[in-house]
Amino acid sequence: MKFVFLKYFFFIIFYNTIKSSPIQPETETTEYLHWDLNANDFFFKSKKSYSENSWNNDFIKSDFKMISSFEDKFLVDKEVVNNGSAFIVEFYCHSSVEDNSKCLKAQKGFLSATERISSLIVINTPIVVQATFLSYCDVKSDCSSKILGQAAPSSYFGAKFINQEQISSIPQALMKQLPKNNIPNYLQFDIAAQFNADADFWFKGDPPIKTSQIDFEYCITHELIHGLGFDTHWTQFSSSYPQTTFKEEYLAPDVLVGIDENQNDRVLNFLPLTIFDKFGYDSLTSISLLDYANSILNFDIPVNLTLKKFLESFENSKEPFMQSVYVYQIVTSGERAVTFKNPHNDMYNLKLYTEKNYQKRSSLAHLDYDLYFQTPEFLMIPSVESFKGMTLDQIIDQNTKNGANGPHNVLGPLTIELMHALGTATKKDFK
Repeated sequence: MKFVFLKYFFFIIFYNTIKSSPIQPETETTEYLHWDLNANDFFFKSKKSYSENSWNNDFIKSDFKMISSFEDKFLVDKEVVNNGSAFIVEFYCHSSVEDNSKCLKAQKGFLSATERISSLIVINTPIVVQATFLSYCDVKSDCSSKILGQAAPSSYFGAKFINQEQISSIPQALMKQLPKNNIPNYLQFDIAAQFNADADFWFKGDPPIKTSQIDFEYCITHELIHGLGFDTHWTQFSSSYPQTTFKEEYLAPDVLVGIDENQNDRVLNFLPLTIFDKFGYDSLTSISLLDYANSILNFDIPVNLTLKKFLESFENSKEPFMQSVYVYQIVTSGERAVTFKNPHNDMYNLKLYTEKNYQKRSSLAHLDYDLYFQTPEFLMIPSVESFKGMTLDQIIDQNTKNGANGPHNVLGPLTIELMHALGTATKKDFK
């Protein structure tokens, strides 16, 4: 059987079982997987491999049952960019980009962006990025695309920590930094990124930026932070699965859907919410969204159901479906309806981006626009339009008032504390 993760259109997710001390190891069997998300973008092929590791209780413990690797049929002319030891970028400039100098400038943009990030967070094991630069018009026949670029973790690991009952999804880039006494089987790349060469980007070294242009390095830095775990698995099913019918709007953890030998889809399970999702709270009641997720995940998924039949069954359930409707009502109750509650100090709490109309790939996965647009926390707001005509350095200067309004960095102090809450070690001297 092969499995398709339907929410994102070109990224792969797979899960191993990971537990941290003093949780005792559990035995889980995971079927060996063949991934094929979208033949028009990426083809993922499995590499048959099996290893079972015995982990010391002082470290993360896991039984690894699976490994997958992938190749992108668009990839040509690879160049490896290494900014020291923190990031390794395998940069691919597609033949659809006729201007070789543009390819070189984009490659340098990745180097500069990764240097900015690695100056603020501790990276013990190099993070490997697959970066593709291509013409959406020529390659995807999408000449009117407004997409500038996108990036996401190439894989997630299911992990249970001492202070939580739920399994969370940990991105591979973060997983590689955590203490452990053995090396698990990782995918070749930790973050997959793709950028549209047709966009009106400004590159460092170009003439003064035009009012219509967006700094390429700004876009890269924003997307790489998503790839490091600034991401959600809460899903509006009506937008992610428009081929099905819905009796009312709701939010629930996304699902893993398999394709059987007869090419029929089959729902396997809900996906664990991300480690980022773990800290989402209703701003009004201060109730964790995980409390509602627990009720949703109590839904007993019938065996061997198609996606359509699964959704019908879920929508006819009582408590699980009611809770998913309620989560949607919370998230769409207005601006700043959900708070990222920092476990270390409430002073570090941040308001997430929410609107009365749920925005796919924006709601819950960004910081509130109005609250942080002109602050040092600007990087992870959902819109780049307001920063047209400004270089990244100019944006930083403006939003930090040349350092007077906080550290003169691409990540504001609250965003750095957010990354720390996810498990990323941060540099104490980032100021």
